Amino acid sequence: MPDLMESKPDTLSFTRNPTGMRQTKWHPTPGERRTVARAASNERSVLDDRTFTVHGRPRHVASRQVIINKGAPATHLFIVVSGRVKVSASSEDGKEITFAILGPGEVVGELALLAGSEHSATVTALEPTELLVFERRDFLALLQGQPDFAVDLLTTVCTRLRCSTEMTEDLSFLPLPVRLAKKLVTLARAYGTSTSRGMRIGLHLCQQELANLVSTTRESVNKQLALWQAEGLVATEKGFLVIRDLPTFVSRFRL
Repeated sequence: MPDLMESKPDTLSFTRNPTGMRQTKWHPTPGERRTVARAASNERSVLDDRTFTVHGRPRHVASRQVIINKGAPATHLFIVVSGRVKVSASSEDGKEITFAILGPGEVVGELALLAGSEHSATVTALEPTELLVFERRDFLALLQGQPDFAVDLLTTVCTRLRCSTEMTEDLSFLPLPVRLAKKLVTLARAYGTSTSRGMRIGLHLCQQELANLVSTTRESVNKQLALWQAEGLVATEKGFLVIRDLPTFVSRFRL
């Protein structure tokens, strides 16, 4: 499948570099500027549309397609235009932990790219996803030419490191029900839609993927969700998880 997508001729203009290879420069619409977006913790990022002033090439990836393999050399930066990706790592015996779910406007692979090292995690599309791919030299030139952008990126990196520290603390000190409740509230605040039944989390996550987010087993997540469903705290709606009363749920677990 070709990397270049020409389905948005109004937002993509094509040029040719001196080598004759086609590259693109993205001119974001106002709506796309507003999507620049959430950091690893699903909080708002300080990045803005200056990210798109360098040459990049659009790439479409299918659901469940691997974008970055753990251990691969870092040669490109990725920006999520639409869709969502997960950042994870697996052990030799097949156990997996998910560090983050990233959405539109978020950067992927920046730490290894800055360090010139190998990627420390695998990045996989959770759904059909559009990316912008940037060469390392273009990314570094952007940092050198726009100090404000470099500071913004540093802020995002610090936010992600803080979230990693918090995740480690949660795994060490919080019991599973509180860990799972905290993660569901985070996802609801980032991707939630208010419905007549409650706050619907707009992500198709299977129980194994939820388990990977809180470092436990699918069976444990299944048991906990069943208990909450019996209490009327959560429900399912067309494959989506719904928190029936978000403020009550938050209060219940003192989040």
